[in-house]
Amino acid sequence: MRKISVPRLSEAKAILIIRLDELGDVILTSPLLREVRKNAPHAYITLVVNKSNYDLVKTCPYVNKVLACNWKAVHYELLGKWGVRCKALAFRLKYVWSHFQDVIVIPRRGPDFYGAEFLGRLWTRHGLIVACRDSISHRNGEQRRPRRLYFVNHAVEHEVAHNLRLIEFLGGCVRSESLEVWPTRADNEFAEKFLRDNFTEERVLVVLHPSGGRSELKQWPIERFVELADNMVEKCGANILVIGGAEEEWMNLRFRESASVKRAVGLFTLNQLAAIFSQTRVFVGGDSGIMHLAAAAGAPVVGIFGPTSEIRFRPLGGTSQVVTLRYACSPDAVGSFIDRCSCCHFDQPRCLTELPMSAVLSVVAKALVEVRKPPPTIEILDRS
Repeated sequence: MRKISVPRLSEAKAILIIRLDELGDVILTSPLLREVRKNAPHAYITLVVNKSNYDLVKTCPYVNKVLACNWKAVHYELLGKWGVRCKALAFRLKYVWSHFQDVIVIPRRGPDFYGAEFLGRLWTRHGLIVACRDSISHRNGEQRRPRRLYFVNHAVEHEVAHNLRLIEFLGGCVRSESLEVWPTRADNEFAEKFLRDNFTEERVLVVLHPSGGRSELKQWPIERFVELADNMVEKCGANILVIGGAEEEWMNLRFRESASVKRAVGLFTLNQLAAIFSQTRVFVGGDSGIMHLAAAAGAPVVGIFGPTSEIRFRPLGGTSQVVTLRYACSPDAVGSFIDRCSCCHFDQPRCLTELPMSAVLSVVAKALVEVRKPPPTIEILDRS
């Protein structure tokens, strides 16, 4: 087997970062983008994301170029490995003018449903692909495949901390672990105007995202969200803004709009949402990319967790916290620490359906009176 030396970020002239995952994964990669730039200030950095996340990262100040492709993990199920590879090849040919890369970083931790490694091979000639693995058979830097280094991380930790270990693996240092988003001045002006036009009374703003993301198992019952909104208006004197994606218009049918409750489902871009979150007193929602977007924008987050690993995906922020029943079958309780359960042992996800509204309301009410704090740092454990 061929022994490959680990490249150093400071020596790379062209770096490609491939992050073809969903919204939350991209947001949790923002510290990695910043730290790569700090460790390689003169490198030309290219970021590849899915088309749905392009608008969010196009304003990122740490990369020189953002390329957007249009395929998702579901394509792996429909097309198989070779179908996804064909899509990757077509994408590479679209940017055939783009130079080969010195270092290609693939931070995804888990199965490569997006063909990211194959895409990386198409972008490297003499450079190296650095990919993450939970476990891989290798020893002392020896690899089974040429020009590929596998970074193995067995630590049970937040995904941000995991991503930043790549910096250390490549000989760099980490100065900050905070999340970032990059709304423009136009986005901030839009947010100010929207809130001014829709909420006339001077009340604290609470944003609800009554969704479990792309998994029905992560969905707290919608009627609990409706009850929560009514109680926050009556008992906490809050203005409520209900948000959701374009595919979540069913939310509009469940909430009664009033002077203190506004529905804005499918109306905002991701950066406009980030600007609104920067003026939000508390965000309440399930484990989703939007939850991480709110945390990155600085809003205190109350995350409603059920069959998700809280250790790996909890919201980050000065006063952000999780409300959960933590059943014995949850990923963290059984020690699997997978991102989420793919199926439920019960006829319904009891870890959420049995979570009462009052438990969430008490946490939100407390968060409303706490002083908003800056996002905390994440402890990067010394593994030397």
